[in-house]
Amino acid sequence: MSDMLPGMRDYIGQEWRDRLDKYARRNRGKYLGFARFIEPTEHSREEVYRRAAFSILSVQTPFDRGCEVFATIVGLDWEARNNYDVLHAAVAPLFYHEVKATGLLLLAQQVDLDHKLYLRDPDLDYTISGAWDLYRRRLSRTVHGVGKAKGSFLACLLYPLQADIACLDTWILRRFGFPPEKNGHLTWAEYLGAEKQIRKLAHKWDVSTFVAQWIIWDCDRGQTEDHSV
Repeated sequence: MSDMLPGMRDYIGQEWRDRLDKYARRNRGKYLGFARFIEPTEHSREEVYRRAAFSILSVQTPFDRGCEVFATIVGLDWEARNNYDVLHAAVAPLFYHEVKATGLLLLAQQVDLDHKLYLRDPDLDYTISGAWDLYRRRLSRTVHGVGKAKGSFLACLLYPLQADIACLDTWILRRFGFPPEKNGHLTWAEYLGAEKQIRKLAHKWDVSTFVAQWIIWDCDRGQTEDHSV
């Protein structure tokens, strides 16, 4: 691919591109179905809370382990969700559990006050270049304990069929030539550069950038994940 950043290698050779393109075209409908399944129906307080909580829990956490703790968290009533000791006990098995407990506590307080703080700006045109990036950066600042990737992940979970951004984890970064230790340490220029490559494929397949990233992720790993929790 063109438009590579300095130090960013094109690991998508022609053989891989052909295999990925065939996989994407063959499974496009399935992934759009996955995205519809996780899309919020009303962007209600509970829907926003669940997606933001999962984003917090997913930081440096295997998917299955995150799902187990997530089930505990969403089973709590709002009083318990506002109790740090309860949250700390629930997330104790995870890495960065103190940061996550604090993030979940602040999340509950913020969502209880006004969950629309986590939604897109209704006055902003999200077809304009950079609009999704502004939204993603706002979420990264609003949600305690998440950075570029998980702020992006939350935006994608809230708007999976439209999100023109991607959550770049170790698998995706490796595909674009970044070493695993760069996960969580990319500059914004590096992040946007890799994301741009995924956006090109999204346009080719007529899906959101998030769905394109999802397709690449599964194709690269050789297994399908529907993100249902």
